[in-house]
Amino acid sequence: MAYIEAAKLSFEYLDEESVKEIRRNLETLLSTAEGTQPMDREFGLDCSFLDYPVSTAANMYALEVIKKVKKYVPQVGVKDVTYEYADGTIYPTITFGAPDEEEDDEE
Repeated sequence: MAYIEAAKLSFEYLDEESVKEIRRNLETLLSTAEGTQPMDREFGLDCSFLDYPVSTAANMYALEVIKKVKKYVPQVGVKDVTYEYADGTIYPTITFGAPDEEEDDEE
């Protein structure tokens, strides 16, 4: 079973003043378990990855972060997720950049 500590957030393209509201939104999103937010049960992270081995949990965490940030904080894009490990605990660092300019083709 994995345990993930609070992620460190790093922004590579915004100055500190521009980042305050986005940081608050991201910290709320990343510290909320999916299903606990009234009126939007999809908000937050699906924490089922915690039941997997550490290496699998780290990959599942990164995928969940990318998906939820794209949906709930579209002002940024996830550029990198790195980890430090200690005694079964994962310490993620998430680097954000400008959002990708890709348009989804929904036909």
